[in-house]
Amino acid sequence: MRSDFMKTPASSVMNTIVQEFIERTGNEAMKTMVCACCALETEASNITKSTFESIPNRSLLIPRIPHPQHDIFQKMLLEPKGIDVGANFVNICYECYINLEHGNLPPFALANDMWIGQVPDCLKSLTLAERLLIAKYLPTTYVVKLYPKQTGATHWDHSHLYSGFKGCVSTYALDPNLVSSMVDGKILPTHPVILSASVAVTFITPSGKTQFLLPNILRVRRGKIREALEWLKEHNPLYGNIVISEERLQMLPEDGVPDEILSTVKYSTDMEVVIRKHEGYCWIYRDKHDTRRAVAPWQYTLRVFVSLLFITYLLDSLLCFCTVHRPFHRLYNLVVLYLQNKSRFSCSNRLWAPRSLLEDTR
Repeated sequence: MRSDFMKTPASSVMNTIVQEFIERTGNEAMKTMVCACCALETEASNITKSTFESIPNRSLLIPRIPHPQHDIFQKMLLEPKGIDVGANFVNICYECYINLEHGNLPPFALANDMWIGQVPDCLKSLTLAERLLIAKYLPTTYVVKLYPKQTGATHWDHSHLYSGFKGCVSTYALDPNLVSSMVDGKILPTHPVILSASVAVTFITPSGKTQFLLPNILRVRRGKIREALEWLKEHNPLYGNIVISEERLQMLPEDGVPDEILSTVKYSTDMEVVIRKHEGYCWIYRDKHDTRRAVAPWQYTLRVFVSLLFITYLLDSLLCFCTVHRPFHRLYNLVVLYLQNKSRFSCSNRLWAPRSLLEDTR
């Protein structure tokens, strides 16, 4: 054993390790930058700083079809967040730079028809219900199930309600004629009745009906819908010929959950459905309040491996014991001697041999 085993390291060693940790996890080491070519936010160590003139094969970054909203720098379509105009520097990630050096257009370059522009605030802030009302096509429906965050809870903790959502996608056959009859693509927003067919809400609670608060994603704001439709009509060719119906806008609440969604609210006392929903082959994160223990697939694999290793060790130990001490061989000899020398036992009802006979079997 080494003489320095379990000894406290010197303070200089500890200071060096702490300093290295700070350098590798500090703000400078974790700093990220945006590539002006593909708009990817990546580590600063993966960024090459170049001037506009030193960008290799810069003609590849000229857009084929110009757009009024393009950010053009010296004829190149670039992301403004990746450019330091004052210092005349352009940030380019390693992958894009290598492609440009070899005369290839980077696959994710904005100039490679990957530019989609900035999403305006009037569209960013729309809720789920508001997006359904301004959509020209409705390919999906939504089933929202709300239940207590803590498994096995008998009441609702309102401080934890609707802090996050998760779900899955199920595909069913739809009748296109029925769907098209419900949607008139030229008059928007769509009739609020579409929300009854597109959104369903179920409260899963152990005590039956209870006071409930619907999440904000089901809220509808009339002014937001009008603002979004006006922007789409002006900037999106697919909405250029729509008619904004003031009558339908007046059917929507100023700020609240529409009656069409409230009418779909149902209640269920089957708390087991929550557990069945979570069970499956995928590991599911459970918070510290959950009484069930979350086990990831790798944990199952580790347990099986350790169990097999332990069983193998026991079998190997048993085999070594039998090879060295030969207990079964000695037992066999003992039985043979007993059958051959019954007369030498002092008592007929004894089931063991005298000490002298046992010594013969060793």
